[in-house]
Amino acid sequence: MDYIFFNKKTNKPIKNLRKSFIKYSKDLDWVVYPEAIRKTFSNICDRTNIPRSHFYQLLGLKKAYNPYETNLDAIDNISQLKKSLELVQEEIDKLAPCLYRTND
Repeated sequence: MDYIFFNKKTNKPIKNLRKSFIKYSKDLDWVVYPEAIRKTFSNICDRTNIPRSHFYQLLGLKKAYNPYETNLDAIDNISQLKKSLELVQEEIDKLAPCLYRTND
């Protein structure tokens, strides 16, 4: 899994953004609310025109269970979700190129 945010001191990926933002906000005299992160993510998803159901799935909200869904349908849904995630990542890279790390 590729991470967008890295800790400058340890050069390791930040896995828990909310916890890290709260920690850094004490030092920088500003506060980042989780709702602000969600709204920013929502704006980026709107720019990419991904399906709204993919937006909710990327936020971690599960898709409604469909007992009639076949394995092929599930695999197709996962591949479409991956494409949506790639579109969102490309948009983040365009808007804030310093937030991701390259393997150079």
